[in-house]
Amino acid sequence: HRGSGLRGAPQPAHALIVMGDAGSPLLAGKVVLVTGAAGGIGRAVCALAAREGARLVVCDLGCDVEGNGSDPSLVRGLAHELVARGSEVAVDTSDLSREGAAAALVSMARERFGRIDAVVSTAGISVERSVVKTDDALLARVLDVHVRPAFALARAAGAAMIVLLMTLLAMVGTTGWMMGLDAFWGVAWVETLHEVTANLLIG
Repeated sequence: HRGSGLRGAPQPAHALIVMGDAGSPLLAGKVVLVTGAAGGIGRAVCALAAREGARLVVCDLGCDVEGNGSDPSLVRGLAHELVARGSEVAVDTSDLSREGAAAALVSMARERFGRIDAVVSTAGISVERSVVKTDDALLARVLDVHVRPAFALARAAGAAMIVLLMTLLAMVGTTGWMMGLDAFWGVAWVETLHEVTANLLIG
């Protein structure tokens, strides 16, 4: 992670997960918005936040790992599971790469719950290409999924804590690279430059 080449960019830190006790859930009364909620890291974040008493706004387009297609039933299925366990959940299936979608999502969350305490951005696509095989259209697509929505959510959410989480895969000794890596660092760099959020945790 530390060889990103972005001078002055925030460096990854290992997050310490602090759990509340049974009588005092850590996130009771808080509202947590999670993108990429239907699978992987996002789904695990939702499960943990729900267990700790959070009300949730879950967003997922339901596309495949390369960003193709959509299946709203995935995030709706997650919402049904969380509600069955006693959580309050709002669902969004927007494509956050579209202009205005992130701001609309934050507005919906505030209308539903009256507040947002944290935004957890886990949405992303995974496209492996060598640099010489990465055309402008592919690069633009990755930035549209990883960077712009995260920035737009941070700007719209204001003082909410912003958490950026992504799985990073290092391919040492090959010409392949994970497109999401540089987009991920791009978010961190933009957040630092513009000081949009009160808190930035990279895990």
